[in-house]
Amino acid sequence: MIKNNKKEVFVTLLIILILSITSIICTYSISKSKSKDKANLYLKMTGDRQINITNKLPMSDELGKSIDESDDMKAYVNFSIKNTSDEDLDYDIYIVKDNSKSTIKNSYVKFYLTDISDTALDGFTNNMLPNYDDLLSLSDKPAGKLLYSGTIRGKTKENYKLRVWLSDTYAINTELERFNAKLSVKVK
Repeated sequence: MIKNNKKEVFVTLLIILILSITSIICTYSISKSKSKDKANLYLKMTGDRQINITNKLPMSDELGKSIDESDDMKAYVNFSIKNTSDEDLDYDIYIVKDNSKSTIKNSYVKFYLTDISDTALDGFTNNMLPNYDDLLSLSDKPAGKLLYSGTIRGKTKENYKLRVWLSDTYAINTELERFNAKLSVKVK
């Protein structure tokens, strides 16, 4: 009788343990999928996300910073990030170069990121205009290079301008030269 009772207690404890482990695994999986859903549902990037520089002349940083949408270039990109959730979200704006179409050396491609009123964002001040090689690689997206990290308040939209040009140290040649990339955003 005592052996049967011990066996029943053991089986009962084993079942409780298995159910507890299953519950923990399910809860973790659901929370992970919700956080991935949050990234996809709540933070949207709108506007032209393509960057294309083909056979463009090099220019100084001063001229590059003044590129506007009237210039005949795909090197001026207006884009927005919209947070449709109620909570504040931390995000990264990053760029992914299309290596199959890009032939210009990374160190010659310069960037200037501003808000809609042309105020330079952190990392893009007058003395700190990065080239593609200067940008940090993302650990979770090895092909991505970080342009900017920020926080967007719930139910708001932020507008940005990105200018891209060839450094004035670039030597002009007769070959077809290009740089192609795409802008993206992700929730941290």
